[in-house]
Parts: sequence; C-alpha cells; structure tokens
Amino acid sequence: MAGIGFNIVRAENIIIRNLRIHHVRANMNAPGDGISIEGPARNIWIDHNEIYNSLTVDDSSLTLDQVKDYYDGLVDAKGDARYITISFNKFHNSWKTSLVGSSDSDNYERSLTYHHNHWYNVNSRLPLFRFGKGHIYNNFYDGAV
Repeated sequence: MAGIGFNIVRAENIIIRNLRIHHVRANMNAPGDGISIEGPARNIWIDHNEIYNSLTVDDSSLTLDQVKDYYDGLVDAKGDARYITISFNKFHNSWKTSLVGSSDSDNYERSLTYHHNHWYNVNSRLPLFRFGKGHIYNNFYDGAV
C-alpha cells in the first residue's frame, strides 16, 4: 500500500496482517500515519507487516525539519486505545516510528504490547509513551540513530 494508511477509529476486534504499508504522507487531510489508532478502540492486532517511510525526500528546497515532518509515524495510538498488540513487524526508514498518546492531555490508561518487531534505520519513538502501560519485549533494534 504505497501512500495509503489505515485510520482505525471507534473500532474493536481488528487485525491488520501481512501487508506492506509505506510512504504515507503527513498533512494530507488525514492522520498521515501508516496505521493510526484513535480510541475508543479495543482489541487491535498488528502482525507480520512491513511499515516504512524514508529518511530523505527528493526536494532540495526542504530544510531538515521539513524533511522530518514530510512523513509522520508508522504506528500511532491516541485517545482511549486499549489492548493493542504489535508483533512480528518490520519498521524501518522513519524519523518518527511509534507514538502512544498525542499530547500531555491525552492521558488515557492505554495498554499496548510490542513484541518480536524488527526496528532498523529509525530515529525516534521506538516507541514513545505518554501515559498508559507498555509491555515491550524481544524486539530487535538495529541502526537506531
């Protein structure tokens, strides 16, 4: 899925599996994430996907900050999103990888599990949590800058 992401809102019992999602642009009147989960959402399983963007953009007029914001997150969870498992995925070539909670006022008691994911050539949010509980184990980080 080139340039197309998923926006899961007010949903439950969702499985996203065995897909390649890449180069989803930010600021295009959509969340701009490879997969965006906005609660209330429950029982979401993201498994065996490859999700990536690019650390560079073919536009020499952009500053480094503009390049960093050209794409957004690969998998983000906001609002009242609970019981989410993110497993056996490949996350790569991204400035912003996985954000949990969009701001300091987004203080829901989320619960997410990240296991057996491969994170490589990524810069930040590996994942970044704002409130909630994270169970993170057996992930492989390679080339995180």
